[in-house]
Amino acid sequence: MRGRPLAGAFPAADSSAENHLPPLSSNLERPRQRPADPPGPPNVLPEGSFTTTLVQSRVNYTFTPRMFFSGLLQYNSSGNSLNTNLRLRWEYSPGSELFVVYTEDRNTDPFFPDRFTDLRNQGFVVKLTRLFRF
Repeated sequence: MRGRPLAGAFPAADSSAENHLPPLSSNLERPRQRPADPPGPPNVLPEGSFTTTLVQSRVNYTFTPRMFFSGLLQYNSSGNSLNTNLRLRWEYSPGSELFVVYTEDRNTDPFFPDRFTDLRNQGFVVKLTRLFRF
């Protein structure tokens, strides 16, 4: 018996504005100041320096070539949030699809007494498309 394909990723990023430098990318060139910019070092925020952590995990599972499940879990330390997004897609006829999507946003503030249980936002959507051929 052959197993079903399963894909996933677990990237993590740590961003800091303490050095007042742009984040590194494939192009290691520092952005140039435009004449309209005020003098001083670029990327200095009025609120001061900060550090944020973003952790994300994604899972994709293909049941058949016409049906798949996708899940995303994301934590953001600067917004004190844990976001979940689950999606099921089924192509029941060529060009016609059914989508079922569930999403939620939870508060993870360490000073909040009901941490991880405080629900900020929640949504459930069902979308049905039908292709009409003339």
